[in-house]
Amino acid sequence: MTLPTDDRFVYQTNLLNTAGGIDIDVVPAWTDYTGAGVSIALIDDGFDLAHPDLAGRFDLAASYDFAGSDPLPQAETGDDHGTAIAGIAAAARNGVGIVGVAYDATLVGLRVSFTADDSTDQFTAAMTHMVDNDIASNSWGYAGAFADNYADGWLDGQRAAIEDAAFNGRGGLGTVILFAAGNGGNSADRVDYHSVTADPHVIAVGAMTATGAAASFSNPGAALLVSAPGQSIPTDDVSGAGGYFPGDYVSLSGTSAATPEVSGIVALMLEANPNLGYRDVQEILAYSARATGAVSDWQTNGADNWNGTGLHFSHSVGFGLVDALAAVRLAETWTTTHTEANLRTIDQTYTGPAVPIPDGTGRIDSTITISGDLILDHVQVSVDITHAAAAQLDIALISPSGTRSILMSAAPVTGAMSEFTFTTVADWGEHATGVWTLEVADHTAGTAGILNGWSINLQGDAATNNNLYVYTDENTNPIAVTDSNGGTDTINAAAISHALTLDLAARTGIENLDTGDGNDTVYGSALDNVIDTGRGNDTIYASVGSDTIDGGAGTDTYITESVFNHNVAVDADGTVTLTSLDTGIATHLLNIENFVFAGVSYDLPSLAAASRSGDLVDVIYFIHGAAGIAGMHSDTLGHTAYEAGTLGVGGTGTVLLADREGNHLTLTNNAGQDLSGLSMRMDDGLAVTLHGFIEVTVIADGTSATSVDIGGGQQGFIQTGAGGDTVNFLGFLIDPHIPAQDRTLTANTNDGNDRVTVTDRSGYIAYDIDLGSGDDTFTAIGTPGGTVHGGDGADTFAFGAGAQNAVIDDFNPLLDHLDLSALTAAHQGAIDGFLTLTTSQNATTVSVGGTNVATLAGTVLDQTLQHYLDTGVVIVD
Repeated sequence: MTLPTDDRFVYQTNLLNTAGGIDIDVVPAWTDYTGAGVSIALIDDGFDLAHPDLAGRFDLAASYDFAGSDPLPQAETGDDHGTAIAGIAAAARNGVGIVGVAYDATLVGLRVSFTADDSTDQFTAAMTHMVDNDIASNSWGYAGAFADNYADGWLDGQRAAIEDAAFNGRGGLGTVILFAAGNGGNSADRVDYHSVTADPHVIAVGAMTATGAAASFSNPGAALLVSAPGQSIPTDDVSGAGGYFPGDYVSLSGTSAATPEVSGIVALMLEANPNLGYRDVQEILAYSARATGAVSDWQTNGADNWNGTGLHFSHSVGFGLVDALAAVRLAETWTTTHTEANLRTIDQTYTGPAVPIPDGTGRIDSTITISGDLILDHVQVSVDITHAAAAQLDIALISPSGTRSILMSAAPVTGAMSEFTFTTVADWGEHATGVWTLEVADHTAGTAGILNGWSINLQGDAATNNNLYVYTDENTNPIAVTDSNGGTDTINAAAISHALTLDLAARTGIENLDTGDGNDTVYGSALDNVIDTGRGNDTIYASVGSDTIDGGAGTDTYITESVFNHNVAVDADGTVTLTSLDTGIATHLLNIENFVFAGVSYDLPSLAAASRSGDLVDVIYFIHGAAGIAGMHSDTLGHTAYEAGTLGVGGTGTVLLADREGNHLTLTNNAGQDLSGLSMRMDDGLAVTLHGFIEVTVIADGTSATSVDIGGGQQGFIQTGAGGDTVNFLGFLIDPHIPAQDRTLTANTNDGNDRVTVTDRSGYIAYDIDLGSGDDTFTAIGTPGGTVHGGDGADTFAFGAGAQNAVIDDFNPLLDHLDLSALTAAHQGAIDGFLTLTTSQNATTVSVGGTNVATLAGTVLDQTLQHYLDTGVVIVD
């Protein structure tokens, strides 16, 4: 790309370092993203609004001076810091001065005063406006270990402002909040000793030298997420004689300088993907950060989804040096949204006796065992220690995987140990299950102490079989991951910038793939793949599944060994759908320039011209009536009304209505009880809607997705095949003379991620459902009872109004979910007691409001209800 012409850009080696030192790899990211449309709120000591790099960069209507109660956050005499921070984050690319990391982002200035005798109320007031912005960048903090301890109470307003921004900012996605880690490293201060900076809703940013070492002044800690260059960073200064020095520019050092660099990168990420939750941003920064050789205290944690192993973590620099290009590539391809709303937690307290701490002679190890599971983000540890000399204590947390988080070491404090909650990010991506060990040591003799107790709060996401495996340029081995636990799994290698060759058929169990900027070669598998090859001139070899492929930027080629015998449809967005007339399998292609079938090449115009118009699927079905059975078929579009005399099955007048739109067939019984039933065998790719038949039999045992919608029936047998099928059955009492034991829906959906919904408006329809393997969803509404077998995979069993007496014969609390949200939504008050789990012998009964909703046969849920709510096994509203 063309480099900026701003005259001081050549000195900004933090952005582009051609001399062998580190940089944040932002220049190549500017090809696509500059922060446009993203707001960065800066809480700082005022800003030179007329500076050539900053003029017009602030949204003044959203800005405010909380120190001077003035609408404009203009820097006053002595206010030097804020202008420098603003320049690093978002100075204009205008041919003058420097260039900001996100030079098209919108700045919002929230001025406070750093004068020692000014009230902290101004900071609290400014922080309440974080919720109104996409990003809140804070290059300030509290001086001194444990100076900002949430347990003291005086920070309740700031804590509430942080939580409000995380909960409600960006329409519920969460404002991304960043704080400087602090500059007390030379005085043994740590991020871990500051409640605000170590808050799980906050990204703590450390500083690095130009060689990639941790800056000596930068606070280390287990709560440190990432680091950025923080020594002699070129930036803007208050114009003229004001500011740090005469002139308009200055070099700034400190974690204050590193933080707006990361804030700018976050702006690029949010431009690339506005749907990221604040927790997604934290995770992407961790996954995309680079290890530098100048740091010596690296450890690899117990996660298993990053470059074939765990994530590297250092107490000196967190997960490493931020990488803007890698971060935006992951952001572009990120498909999940992790917010405060779907955060899961597990809390557990040590229940043993108080333990004396050896006085200068050793340590104690105290353990808590976690039986539930999460995929971890943050872990918090609250300690209750009696010790008159807190500076003598060393405290560490060891995860079940062996990851060591140093929480306290030779703290620069005098006096006794206070109640405090520590935070660590070092366990990111690990599983929560297992034994957690708290190590407490007194390294200096002379003062005795006691560990009275401690508790652990684990935060993250519910464990799932839908696994994500991330690969970056740090990976030096062939990608060899396989997955055997089911679910829909993804290899995200979008952060790899070089050419990649990958065969999904060899990566057993992996469905989806994202690649990066190289000229990649990708081979599909027999599964239904979703493949995005990003930038570069990529080559994609077809598989036998129903695939969705996006070639991205570049000149991309799709190759199949099949002879061209396809119907070609091109949507308004450019998506090309190839439907094989031999197999019926549809493949969806976007941003593909060249197509090769059995060695014959096509471009899109020639491919569309060669399109073959296959016949509609010919459906064979039988109508059962009082006077006989009529064999029927449907191979034409439109509406057809069948008369009684034509069919010869009974009734008078028009007895059957058939409507065909493409491969969707709708059949309606227009003769009431004179037509008693319908039986049908369906081919792949067909959807049917059947109205008003007393008894329905549908066999659709192909391999692609099938939809069966029965709008009013009394008996049914439905069997589908290996696709992701949808079955909806609406029960009506059409013929009251049919015995109750015969009013049953039996369904077997076999393989695939299927959805089965049974709604009963008669109060008589029972069911016997086998969902087969796959991540299936079963929903019952108004049903008097029945049996459902989930099969392999992570299944969800949902119950709506009136559903009762279900029997789930293979519920797996490690994979499956009970969704009771429709039954609990209107409940006011405590959920415990309204919803109960009762274990008897080898089964668990689930009751809501005194009604037996389901029995989990052969499954014992013997933990507390809250445990299953926290782990996502039971879902309520």
